Amino acid sequence: MGAAGGTPALYAAFPTATIVLVDPIIDRHRAAVDRICAEYPNVVIVDHAVGERPDEVEIHVESSHLEKTSMLRRTELTREAAGTVTSTVRVERLDDTISGLGVSPPFGLKIDTEGYELRVLEGATGILGDVEFVISEVSVSKRFEDSYSFEEMVAFMADHGFAVTDLLDFRRPDPVGTRYLDLVFRPRSARVAEETAGRRSL
Repeated sequence: MGAAGGTPALYAAFPTATIVLVDPIIDRHRAAVDRICAEYPNVVIVDHAVGERPDEVEIHVESSHLEKTSMLRRTELTREAAGTVTSTVRVERLDDTISGLGVSPPFGLKIDTEGYELRVLEGATGILGDVEFVISEVSVSKRFEDSYSFEEMVAFMADHGFAVTDLLDFRRPDPVGTRYLDLVFRPRSARVAEETAGRRSL
């Protein structure tokens, strides 16, 4: 969710998987999307947003930095750039989107939705039992209005059987502190099995 420049390393790791690109402004990323489609044969394009329930929501598009587009208003910490425009986009639950596409599990989710990550996951509770990993940007500082706290995100994932298993990246550009982390969540059952196998191999 949040196509932009894509995640080439992730696509390369699963070259035969069906890649579902979800982004309500995906036409603005056409060059990047065309490159992905040219390299991988099983790409499906979804041009609506996903969230906790079906709705129509205002989106804030930063034309000069499309990767900063968000369904939420920014706080003073990361204030919107000059030239940001708003429009209304359709929102569906990810559960319904996947069901409508007929894509079969298992699934992996990669989410970068500028403060909207928890709402995406709240609309995916029906498929989380078939999800093998979630890679998500997770806010630490209060970057967006009406967004989640770091603790809420981790607690939600724990409540649905997931644990943090890796840190891929972080942003700490100023004395305010860490703004966000790119985290990997995996089902606790898989983590326990791997740790058990590791101990047996020692």
